Amino acid sequence: MPKDFEEMKHIKENVFKVALGKILSESIPKDWGGETSDFITSHLHYQGRRLRAAFLLKGPAKFNPMTFKHLGKNGDQIVRLAKEPADVLIVQHCHDITSSVIETLKVFATQPSNPRYYCFLDGRESLRLLEAYDLKKWALDESKKG
Repeated sequence: MPKDFEEMKHIKENVFKVALGKILSESIPKDWGGETSDFITSHLHYQGRRLRAAFLLKGPAKFNPMTFKHLGKNGDQIVRLAKEPADVLIVQHCHDITSSVIETLKVFATQPSNPRYYCFLDGRESLRLLEAYDLKKWALDESKKG
């Protein structure tokens, strides 16, 4: 596991999204203002089950620990993510993720009326994922392009 995630500072959010698409063999949607998540897939498998996963992705525009300030103009991106018809809610950030963000997603994901899995990919885990699929060099190179 990488001890440092400094390289994530140089990997653009849209490049990380394309890397997820490569890993999951999924096409990548274009971003638009009213989206409830950055990426959704039904190609995630866990314990032999196929699951739908919705991702909230945050790149290095603000390379510091994720707080609610990172979560949209109104700080409501987790609320919108929780509206997705997904079995797994995933928050990814290029840096650390603060406990208030973690606790908020946990509350949404563990509602008795709609319990779901949830996951966080901080900068270290994001870099580890890219390394595991041999996509780190590609991501760094792609991020340098225009």
